[in-house]
Amino acid sequence: MLSILLFSVFILSSSPVPSIAGKCNKDDKKALIAIKTHFNDAYHFASWTNTSACCDWYGVECSPDSGRVTGLYVIQDNLVGTLPSAIGDLPLLTSLRFHKLPNLTGSIPESITKLQSLSVLILSWNSLSGPIPSFLNSLRALTVLDLSFNLFSGAIPPSLSSLPNLLALHLDRNQLSGPIPSSFSSFPSSPDLYLSHNHPSGPIPHLSLPPHSTPSTSLGTTSPAMPPSSSPLPIP
Repeated sequence: MLSILLFSVFILSSSPVPSIAGKCNKDDKKALIAIKTHFNDAYHFASWTNTSACCDWYGVECSPDSGRVTGLYVIQDNLVGTLPSAIGDLPLLTSLRFHKLPNLTGSIPESITKLQSLSVLILSWNSLSGPIPSFLNSLRALTVLDLSFNLFSGAIPPSLSSLPNLLALHLDRNQLSGPIPSSFSSFPSSPDLYLSHNHPSGPIPHLSLPPHSTPSTSLGTTSPAMPPSSSPLPIP
């Protein structure tokens, strides 16, 4: 009996443990190589070589089960360029972060709408500009949307309030103007809102909340011409 037990333990201990090391979906790798090429083979992507598996590359995260790319992180670098449209060719991404890239300019590409599994989108502390695109509301899985510390201008898209799972919306430290959308009073969820250091105008919409919710809303420094409504958003 003891010998059978020891043999079973040996078999179990000898069984291979699932690992993402050495894995790489060919379509994901093609998309990542396109991103590297878009940035002119910047040093940040030095580990991204054709002879290595993309799940081993710096700033790339993969599912341990499927080996598909689920996370892409490009953080604190001097690379120069715009957001590549090839990010839309990583269909199983759940987390995308381009953060603290002062020479990252331009707008958000519409190809990002193909990322229907995307839960966390952080494009903060860059030099992105133009209007915040209304097509972001098609990313229905988003829980965190952070576009803070950029140069976005124009109106805040009312369509953002239709994101059903949003827990945090960071639009602070931009150059946004116009009214805070009245639709922000009726988010399906109760996200934390960060809108400070912009140039909004008009009344602050009343925030209607589900029972037992405790949101955090930061308006901070806004336009001096922006009077509060009779039912302002709570400011902790």
